[in-house]
Amino acid sequence: MAGICKHKWSWAAVNAKNYFGKFGFKRPVKKAKFPIVYLYEISQKAALNQLEKKEGRYHFEFDGKVLATGAITVPVLVKAMAWSKGAEEKLKQAGGEISKLKEQAGKAA
Repeated sequence: MAGICKHKWSWAAVNAKNYFGKFGFKRPVKKAKFPIVYLYEISQKAALNQLEKKEGRYHFEFDGKVLATGAITVPVLVKAMAWSKGAEEKLKQAGGEISKLKEQAGKAA
């Protein structure tokens, strides 16, 4: 309404008590943050023999997200909560696999 702060102020004070601040501000929704790990970190751990090795392959479990930054040259079986498409492609090219980490019974509650 034009003039609500000037010559119509007396009308606004009596009749439009909720006019100002009627359309409040909503805070943006915060996204849940995952812990992340990059492919080059997994590759470094494999090169330093810090990963568990079963059946000729390294195994890596991570309760977070795997991102495709870096290169990986060894076949690694990765279990994670989430991953990027690039990470999946790079792991398959190196002869590895990626699969969903199963939630533990204690965490689901």
